Amino acid sequence: MKTIARRLHKLEKRLGLQPETEFDRRLRARIEVGQRRLAEARERGELQPSETGPLVEACRRRLMEAFGIR
Repeated sequence: MKTIARRLHKLEKRLGLQPETEFDRRLRARIEVGQRRLAEARERGELQPSETGPLVEACRRRLMEAFGIR
């Protein structure tokens, strides 16, 4: 696992962050709308609560950070 993490870190360093594009902004807006709809559906009782746990929360946190969503 450490080897994979090191390789990913090296790739991230080498490639760096790309400037945000219009596609990125549109995608982030769509994700936020989807999250809002899911939250509203859960409040109305139409959906079960999402799975929880350290792995799910860590994945969710990394995804949110990757898209710059707070």
